[in-house]
Amino acid sequence: MQTGDYILSEERVSGYRGTWSGPVSLGGSIHLNPGQEVTVIRTNFDMNPMTDSVDVSETLSPTPTDVAEPTESGGGLPNTSLPWGNELLLGGGLVLLGVIGLSSKKLLVK
Repeated sequence: MQTGDYILSEERVSGYRGTWSGPVSLGGSIHLNPGQEVTVIRTNFDMNPMTDSVDVSETLSPTPTDVAEPTESGGGLPNTSLPWGNELLLGGGLVLLGVIGLSSKKLLVK
């Protein structure tokens, strides 16, 4: 293109607007110097984007259900502890006492 002033334009489409980006002035005007290369981008967007609507016409409510078997009360819980649970707890306590004993002995020796 030759050196000079130009006005960029685009055919308008109903419901759309656009913006220019690049070395272009408000309204789409641009000045080209000798040997100058430019890139101008036109971005179009909806002025009134479509929205879908849904009509709700039915109201649902929960329906009661009969319980097949009644709940029992007064029952006991099953024994689910580990078979060695008490022994492990006792062993952990003895280890803790041993650590405390060793640390107090070291304090007395110094």
